[in-house]
Amino acid sequence: MVSGNDICHLVLPFYEAVRLHALTPVIVLGLLVLAWCVVVLVGVLANLEVCPQWCCQRACCLKHFNYTSKSMAWGKLCALFVGLLRLMVPGIVSRAMRVWGCIEVNGRMYMAADLREECHVSPTWHAASVFSALCLVVCLAAVPVLLIVLVRRSAIVDGGWDSLTCMLRYGDMYLHVRPGFRSWWESVSLLQRSCLTGVLLVVVPGSSVQLFFACLLSILWLFISLQLRPHVDAVNHHVHVCSQLVLTMTFLLGLCIRADQGSYNMGLIE
Repeated sequence: MVSGNDICHLVLPFYEAVRLHALTPVIVLGLLVLAWCVVVLVGVLANLEVCPQWCCQRACCLKHFNYTSKSMAWGKLCALFVGLLRLMVPGIVSRAMRVWGCIEVNGRMYMAADLREECHVSPTWHAASVFSALCLVVCLAAVPVLLIVLVRRSAIVDGGWDSLTCMLRYGDMYLHVRPGFRSWWESVSLLQRSCLTGVLLVVVPGSSVQLFFACLLSILWLFISLQLRPHVDAVNHHVHVCSQLVLTMTFLLGLCIRADQGSYNMGLIE
């Protein structure tokens, strides 16, 4: 706290927050590329044996680095970025969808995430809508296709799905599923998570209809999982099914509470 202000809490207008959130993968990728350049430079210096005598007496000497191959460092970078990207996409979709979440105030529609901006009227709202639509196209279409291409290319170039290089790079995306699902299951799962946490935000917010569609999507994904049984291990399959059941029951109970809103004191329940 400095002069009564919390310097650890960054307050931005909604449109600026959307742009900053959407650019997070680009910033992370830039930092990872910078780290890769440093690793390659360290490998070059180690090969040239230019480290001073005082360095060679330490455990962190350049000669101890084993990154003489640029492809090894690049593979580790790609695997790390893909893992972080899969974590960031649902959050970006969720924030982008809030642009179209409007509420009525004194006969006018305002953006619920930023009541300073009037929906369908404010130039900032129009700019945020275009930018958010672009983010949705990238996150819901380009990123899943990119994941499929990267995994399939690695399997072809590195000698198959069971090759050590492919498993080290993208094994967390396909080792838990059967061969027929290895290239696309994680991408479809990413779409399901993004729709559940983002797209449903604008479907009649705070109503029974929103809970109904969330419950419907969860049941549909549960049905697909039970029919296809993509997981190799029975334990993984049971854990996946149980997590989907818990999620579905959560939405279903919320729908029941919302349906009985007139019979209970919702202030006490909430």
